[in-house]
Amino acid sequence: DIVYRAAKEGMGLAGVVTYYGEFLAVDDFSEFKTSILGHYGEDYGSDVSWIRKFKTNLESADKGSKVYIYPNANTYFATYRGGNSYDFDRQKAEKAWNRTLDFLEEQFDAQTQSSASSSAETATDSTRSPAGSASSTVFLRYSVTKGQDDYTDGDRTGRDLSVMFSGEFNLYTRTYRETDERQYVVKSLVKSGSISQSRLNDLQSSLEDSGFYNYPKQVPQFEGRPRIEGPADTVSISARPDTHADLKKVNHKEGARGGAYPDGFENVEEALQKLMQRVVAKN
Repeated sequence: DIVYRAAKEGMGLAGVVTYYGEFLAVDDFSEFKTSILGHYGEDYGSDVSWIRKFKTNLESADKGSKVYIYPNANTYFATYRGGNSYDFDRQKAEKAWNRTLDFLEEQFDAQTQSSASSSAETATDSTRSPAGSASSTVFLRYSVTKGQDDYTDGDRTGRDLSVMFSGEFNLYTRTYRETDERQYVVKSLVKSGSISQSRLNDLQSSLEDSGFYNYPKQVPQFEGRPRIEGPADTVSISARPDTHADLKKVNHKEGARGGAYPDGFENVEEALQKLMQRVVAKN
């Protein structure tokens, strides 16, 4: 909800939808469910009918599994066992992720085609308003934490990869490590295309008001990741030390299992990179 409000109030966006994959422990017995979709803005009038369509399609494809949608909160994909028990299935989660990506691409194609004639002239206009319609404003997020066999309570590692676009393109990454003693968080906001520096500053101010502050060092892009061509400014934003313990820059090569990517991470990240490149090309 903080991200939604910061984007809406700081950037003037009409709505925000989040897509992400996250492996979470849900109780003391380390049972897992997989969070793949969240949507924000329904309480503000955003149209979420296409999200419910995706939910129906996904449940039809995976018999015995269910997608739980909660307005302005995380949405979980899990196989229900009865009672309060859910199965964590990495293979099913990966399939769900592929369907999520396919669905997003289809939605983006449909939006692009339907608005092509009316927005062709304004697509590169740097003075236009970023608001637009809720259905054309998307925030894409990907996160990975340790799998069930590797999970240790009190020690979690993960990554975020996000795309937010509404005629303007932004790349948002996060790498974090949590331990019993301290929590490291580094967030970087990269802007390219037509978004103005003042608008970027507005978003930064909104985040600061929500409990984040400007980290003094710029965070480089991950090595080996396809680079987005064009001008880009980077603002690194981290949680204030009064709300988190010790805060430091994290090695971006660092992942679960002491430096190795979690299973399946490269494939999903590669798919997201291809999608990001398409978004940049179309914007």
